[in-house]
Amino acid sequence: MCRASAAVLRLEAALPTFIRRAISNCPEHEQLVEVVLDLGRPPLARFPSGDVQLLDSPVTLEDLQHVVSQLGEFGGDNRAGIDRTLHRISCIRNRDLKIIGLTCRVGRAVPGSAAMVADLAKAGHSILLLGRPGIGKTTAIREISRMLAEESAKRVVIIDTSNEIGGDGDIPHPGIGRARRMQVPVPEQQHRVMIEAVENHMPEVIIIDEIGTLAESAAARTIAQRGVQLVGTAHGIALENLIKNPSLSDLLGGIASVTLGDDEARRRGGKKSVLERAGPPTFDTAIEILERNKWRVHTNLAHAVDRILAGGAARGESNAAASTSDVPEWRRAGEEGALHLFVVGMQDADMWEVVKGLGLQGHVVLTESLEEADAVLALRARVKEGSWVRDLAKRANKPIYAIKTASTSNIVRALRTLLGIDPSPGTVFARQGDPANEVGSDPFSSSAATPRAEGDIAQLVQQQQDEGTAPPPQQSSVVSRSVAQNSTDALEEARLAMEQIVLPRGQPIELLPRAAEVLEMQIALVRDFELSYELVGAGMNLRLRILPRQLSFAAQEVSSNKVYW
Repeated sequence: MCRASAAVLRLEAALPTFIRRAISNCPEHEQLVEVVLDLGRPPLARFPSGDVQLLDSPVTLEDLQHVVSQLGEFGGDNRAGIDRTLHRISCIRNRDLKIIGLTCRVGRAVPGSAAMVADLAKAGHSILLLGRPGIGKTTAIREISRMLAEESAKRVVIIDTSNEIGGDGDIPHPGIGRARRMQVPVPEQQHRVMIEAVENHMPEVIIIDEIGTLAESAAARTIAQRGVQLVGTAHGIALENLIKNPSLSDLLGGIASVTLGDDEARRRGGKKSVLERAGPPTFDTAIEILERNKWRVHTNLAHAVDRILAGGAARGESNAAASTSDVPEWRRAGEEGALHLFVVGMQDADMWEVVKGLGLQGHVVLTESLEEADAVLALRARVKEGSWVRDLAKRANKPIYAIKTASTSNIVRALRTLLGIDPSPGTVFARQGDPANEVGSDPFSSSAATPRAEGDIAQLVQQQQDEGTAPPPQQSSVVSRSVAQNSTDALEEARLAMEQIVLPRGQPIELLPRAAEVLEMQIALVRDFELSYELVGAGMNLRLRILPRQLSFAAQEVSSNKVYW
C-alpha cells in the first residue's frame, strides 16, 4: 500500500472512520480522485483506472452530516471546501434543499503540471484551456499562476469563484505562490469581480476558472483589450464545441454569417452564405487537454478558428509528457531547413504516422499558418469542391500540391516528392497545375519538384560565378532536358551541391541531366563524400539525385517496408 500524501489525508480526515479505512485499503490510495457519497447507496471511490465500491452498507444522513459539519459554508454554486486546502466538496440537494449527496474531489498542487506551456505563458500569451470535467484544467492554471507570480515576478490576480484555485478560507493555499486571490460572493457576479480586479488592483495577469456565460465572455474581452494577459478555462473538449456555443463563441472572436457576392460565391463553390470570424479572439492560444499528460496546443487561435470555419481541421501541436517533471519540446513551425506544410483534408495523426515511419521528424513540420508554409498539400477533391484553398494560396503566393486520396502510400510519395527524394511525374502524387492533373491548371501552383533546393543551388552557382570560381550557370532547371557535356562543370556542380546544401542543411538535391559517362564521374565524387544517390529520369533526362544521410537511411528503411509501398 502506497503512503498517502498530505493532500489526500486532509480530505480523508473529514470522512467517517469506516469510509476512511476502506479507502486506505485500496491499492490506488495515492491516486484518489473523488469520493462519492449518495444517501441510501454504497460509497464509491474514483481513481484514474475507474470506480471502486468501498462498502456494501449504504450511506446514511448521519454520515453526510458528519462530513458537512467539518466544511465551510456552501455557496450559491453548492460548493464548499476545507480550510486552506484545495479540496472541493459539492452537494446534491432535494426539493427541500436538504443535502442528500456529496462529491468530494481531491485537490492537488502539482509542480510542473504546466511545464508544457511554460514558454507561452512567460512570453505573455493569453491562454484558454479546454477539456472535459476532471481532466486537470484547474490544476494547470493554478500552476501557471504560481509560475507567473514567482518565476516571472508578475502581478497576478486570481478570480476564484468557487475557491477551487486558491483553496477554502481567507488565507490562500501556498500552491498559488505570490499570486493574489479575489473571492466572488455570488457566482452570478463573477464578471463584475473580473472588471473590478482590473480597475482596482493593477494586475498584469488575470486568472479565471470556468468562463461559462455571455457576461463573463464579454468581461474577458474587455480585460484583453486593456492589455492584460488572460489565462482561463472553459468546458468543451475541442474548439468546435466553443464555436457552436453561443455563450462562449465570443472568446474566439465571435461567429458571423456573411452573405457573399455572386463572383465571390462562385469562387467559393457556389455558397452564398458562409460563417466567418467576426473579430480577433480574446485569447492568443488555445489548449485542448486530451488527457492529463497529453495536450494539443493551438499557438495561433485566430488561424485555427478560420480553418474550422472554412471546413478544414484545426490542427495543433500535440505532445505528451512522460511525467510532470519532463518538459517536452513542441513541434514548431520555424525549424531550420525543414519543409513546412499547410495540409488540407488530411488528419494530423495520419501525416505524423508517415513522417515518423520515414524518420523525417526534423525535416517535415505541419503549420497552422499559411504564411509560414513552404507549400500546400491538399486532396484533389477539396481543391475541386471549394476555391478557398486556391484563394488563400494565391494571396500568400504558395504552391499547391494535390494528391488523390489520403492513403499512406500517397502521403509517403507526396512527402518524398516535396523533399526531392522522388519527384517523378505520373505517380500517385501530382502537382496542382500539371496538365495531367484532374483539377486543371493553376497559375499559383509550383512547377518545380524541388523549388527550395533548386533555388539554393542556382543562387550558389551564380555567387561562385560572380567570384570567378564557378563555371557559367546552365540554362536548365530540375526538369530541364538539356544535357551538359562538360565534365568539369558537372563535377563542380556536384561539389557545390554537397558542400553547401546536402551536408550542412540536410536537404536532398537533384543535379542537371548529364551524359552517362559524366554521371559515372559524379557518382564517384558522391561516393568520396560518403553520401548516397539515386538516378532518376530516363534518356536525355537522366540525372543524379544526392541524398543527405538521414533521408538516405529513411528511404532504404521505407522501401523495405511493405506497409508503405
